[in-house]
Amino acid sequence: MKMLDRIQEFIICCVMKGSVLKYVGGKIMVEVLICDSDKGFALLGKEAIGKVAAKYQQEVWVENYLNGGELIHALGQKEDTKLCIVLLDIDMPELGRYNVAKILSEQFPEVLLLFVSAREELVYAAFEYHPFWFIRKSNFMAEICHALRRAFDLLECRIGKYIEISCGGEKCQNTDRKELE
Repeated sequence: MKMLDRIQEFIICCVMKGSVLKYVGGKIMVEVLICDSDKGFALLGKEAIGKVAAKYQQEVWVENYLNGGELIHALGQKEDTKLCIVLLDIDMPELGRYNVAKILSEQFPEVLLLFVSAREELVYAAFEYHPFWFIRKSNFMAEICHALRRAFDLLECRIGKYIEISCGGEKCQNTDRKELE
């Protein structure tokens, strides 16, 4: 039996940047924050993300926000945002079209930003804010699967090759991830 299979939940510290990351069932815990003023779409997005995460055996925590101010406040309260994915509707009524994206790129540059919009003509202007992906609402179910798979892969790479394990407050030596598997 693999060591990771025996450990229900443990904390790893990224040697790369000293980040504290939650590790559940052998996978990093990724936070997905949906910001869309359309409650119905936000709920659909939450359900779709849950299905995609299950398909790829990825642990996720999904939160919905109805406006950009709430989203920015929530990110500001987080200890670490290196494992956060934000699905942001470009055409939010509050704070203007790209203002939330601008704030995210300036204050939380490590967050993976995925634009979601019914307004496909906005895709090119959105590149200024360095989104990881652009998802069309008209094709959401097909595009979210591919976008999240790529995002999960990138976040997995972010934690680096070498990790330090902390179980019950005691630190172990730096260990190559392959030795744990």
